[in-house]
Amino acid sequence: MALEPVERHPWPADVSFDGGDLDGGNGLLLLICQHLDPLVPGQLLEFRSIEISVDEDFAAWCRLTGNESGCRSRSAGASGTSSSARGR
Repeated sequence: MALEPVERHPWPADVSFDGGDLDGGNGLLLLICQHLDPLVPGQLLEFRSIEISVDEDFAAWCRLTGNESGCRSRSAGASGTSSSARGR
């Protein structure tokens, strides 16, 4: 189940990156892992993607890996989303 979008994230990100139009099967999950691995538990990774399938893929990935899906935001008029994860 995907998170309902909020206007803005309530927490500042420790690291962020833009995933462009990548989805989970085209390298986004690899980029998430590369950015999340150096973080200590509790730090926040934020990423942006314009690929609509990322909403559900990311939530499932968080459940499988034990990372927390913190928040999902969508800017007014924007086609993409910004999601965050807290390291385990």
